[in-house]
Amino acid sequence: GMAGDEDESAAAGAAAASGSGSGGGGGGGAGGYEPPPWSGAPEGVGYTLEVLKNGTIVETRSISSQPYYTFGRNPAADFVLEHPSASRLHAVLQFNGDTREPYLYDPGSTHGTFLNKQRIKPRVFVPLAVGHTVRFGASSRLYLLGGPAELLPPEGLSREQRRQLAALEASMRMREKEKEAAQRSMAAALAASSGGGG
Repeated sequence: GMAGDEDESAAAGAAAASGSGSGGGGGGGAGGYEPPPWSGAPEGVGYTLEVLKNGTIVETRSISSQPYYTFGRNPAADFVLEHPSASRLHAVLQFNGDTREPYLYDPGSTHGTFLNKQRIKPRVFVPLAVGHTVRFGASSRLYLLGGPAELLPPEGLSREQRRQLAALEASMRMREKEKEAAQRSMAAALAASSGGGG
């Protein structure tokens, strides 16, 4: 087989294998990425990822339906990176299911992942914000995180707008809690009615 691809990542693999060996890498095609326990899709938040080539947007994709999106040379990746400097699993855009916030994660790519031109540390979840740009390895393509205007960094908001926003968020959270409580009591009722069963 193609051993050439393996040995450059062997050193990184040895560093990663502190304790948890990825036994068989059971991740469904994602190349062994294990999402964190707080992983969840940012439902209802219209995040997009704009792909820029030479400053021109060549593609805009909606990224709010999955808990995370993978980037890499692997054809099974959500965003396939064609550049030779890209690793098979180069990076992951991971959402927090509770806060709906996006994070950038580099599982230990060979040529690095760059957030706003700064190389990020591997195996750390780095917070992302709307308007941030991401670049992978030596590729010149830029990936720009887009989303609802209210998620832009809040420098431009008046105190009044910020107050309204906070109130809106609080009421949304209340609704979520009520929904969860309703689902829980429904589940409990179902469990009670289907009890017994011989």
